[in-house]
Amino acid sequence: MTKIILSSGLRFNAGITALSLSQSNLEYTIYTSTPKNKWPINCRNNIFFRPLPFKIINYLTGMKRHRRLREMDARIFDNIVSNFSGECDVFHGWATFSLKSSKKHKKRGSKFLLDRACPHILFQEQLLIEEAELTKSVYSPVSKEFLNRCIEEYDLADKIIVPSNYSADSFINQGFKKNKIEVLRLDANFVPKKKKIWKSKKKNFILGTIGGNPLRKGLKYLVDAWQSLKLKDATLLIKTSEIELKKNKELFNKIKNDDSIKIISYVKDIESFYLNCDLFCLPSIDDGFGMVVLEAMSVGIPVITTKNVGASEIIKNNINGFVGEKRDKLFLECKILQLYSNPDLLKSFSEKAFSSYKEYIKSNNNYHRNIINLYKDIVI
Repeated sequence: MTKIILSSGLRFNAGITALSLSQSNLEYTIYTSTPKNKWPINCRNNIFFRPLPFKIINYLTGMKRHRRLREMDARIFDNIVSNFSGECDVFHGWATFSLKSSKKHKKRGSKFLLDRACPHILFQEQLLIEEAELTKSVYSPVSKEFLNRCIEEYDLADKIIVPSNYSADSFINQGFKKNKIEVLRLDANFVPKKKKIWKSKKKNFILGTIGGNPLRKGLKYLVDAWQSLKLKDATLLIKTSEIELKKNKELFNKIKNDDSIKIISYVKDIESFYLNCDLFCLPSIDDGFGMVVLEAMSVGIPVITTKNVGASEIIKNNINGFVGEKRDKLFLECKILQLYSNPDLLKSFSEKAFSSYKEYIKSNNNYHRNIINLYKDIVI
């Protein structure tokens, strides 16, 4: 029987991978710093919990981890997995957490799959440094040592798994061959239980957005568009990190002084967040996939997003959502206003977003089928 090891320092999209494995006949083990209760129930007996030391200190003290400490956590986790993990046919590691472990398993004859949800690190860094300069935000670039670590992982991998053509193209433009890049589009990070019910008389229009990193998520452009519109009986609901938001003082003050914008730092049931929205917007500067797009669609919420969001490749533009260019405030204004002003069109987009998600999940090209087939193919 094929043996799989998943090594995911943080959970990332590995919860979806674990769910796929729990429904297969493959033998697998998961190494992670994410507690068992955060994983699908069916796979919890296969989990070895290995906490990140600096993340624990951060949790206990409330202090924000500096990027260098996050980089150190990744190396420590990788060393632990390298020392404790047994034999396998496929070592499936997540980017930045897998260098030493992958070397060990490749020496034993295992295949190495590297999961990189984001674009190539050089492409991503260039985008974010540029964005920080444009928006006068604080951004700490990755260290040269860590940059080299990422690139070495890319070179070692037998296959690099990415969730979109957007991410795939960034690797191909850096000289990687197409046959080394495997595009596996993701799924929602929860199993949807409900669908949006539209009420004929609704007091307040709610536009939602989610993102822990406001710089990457293009939050400035959404806030600027929102405040230009000055919509009546409308709320912009932002789930984000207030600590990250404060890195751009101008943006934070704009939001803080606007009664039509509300910040939420934690939601116990993320599905309820989407169901509370009428429209969802993800105006990212960089998002290798953006599972929130599929999550919104899974409960019937139309999405406005950018071409720099990998999940935009699933949206049917002008049918179940809108896809525009990054940093395009006028595009955001226009499309928000169009759906705010036309409830019938909004409801039509909602129905089509919901049916598009259902079609994708039932198709032969969904994540669950593709990842299992990849495991089987790579060991033949």
